Amino acid sequence: MLKVEDLTYQYPKSDKKLFEHVNLEFDAGELYAIVGRSGAGKTTFLSLLAGLDVPTSGKLKYQEQMVTASTLSEYRRKDVSMVFQAYNLFDYMTVMENILTAMELTGSKNRHDRQYVLQLLAKIGIDRQLADKKVVFLSGGQQQRVAIVRTMCCDAQLVLADEPTGNLDEDNTTEVINLFKKLAHEENRCVIIVTHEAEVARNCDVQIELHQGHFSVQRNLCRSSK
Repeated sequence: MLKVEDLTYQYPKSDKKLFEHVNLEFDAGELYAIVGRSGAGKTTFLSLLAGLDVPTSGKLKYQEQMVTASTLSEYRRKDVSMVFQAYNLFDYMTVMENILTAMELTGSKNRHDRQYVLQLLAKIGIDRQLADKKVVFLSGGQQQRVAIVRTMCCDAQLVLADEPTGNLDEDNTTEVINLFKKLAHEENRCVIIVTHEAEVARNCDVQIELHQGHFSVQRNLCRSSK
């Protein structure tokens, strides 16, 4: 589904290369974890996959088509859905309004189905009453869960998440990972998450470790049967 070919990223106005000549492939129906120490470049790499940053050289391909300057906008709007560390929710909107607005902008097939949204919210501890509150009144952990559901309600086949469980307790972390598994294994989406949590990474199908500019790929044998 998604490929990077001979990808190199060099910091602007610097000779330092974060990574170079990277070749990786991500398939539909798989849940990937990108791991590595703080500062290794995990979030930068995720931004490159999302089309939010531009590589120094190399190619990004989606469904065998190159992502170019002319196709980048559509790729980001229709093909990619991203969960940010900073949530990126509209404070002046309610939880429900945030999600329905995103669904409308991306043309989701369920964009008028409030019940569908409520069911997903309930799975991660956001009840109907909270769904009608403005997000500014929610805790950080609650806002993170809303951001995740907003992503899941859109129809993008490529789901990228930057530390999606960083502000969650153990129970909600489990629920979120189960939802990501559902997206990958039941809805055949490609889900890629950056995480520093070893247990989260072990629950993914594939771990990709970034260390000193090099990527190593390992399939989790316990997840191979899905």
